[in-house]
Amino acid sequence: MARPKKWWPEFTYLSCLEHSYGELPDLPAGMRRRETNGIGSRFIGVVDSPREE
Repeated sequence: MARPKKWWPEFTYLSCLEHSYGELPDLPAGMRRRETNGIGSRFIGVVDSPREE
């Protein structure tokens, strides 16, 4: 039986574990940032999106 493909959001940034979160550009006003772990064995996806009010 074939494994289904994972669905990933459209990442703003893709970072490896060797770089710190502080190396990302500043978050623009009115935006929020969330991380998706577990992309491969050593990557973190970062998505910047507008804040919901």
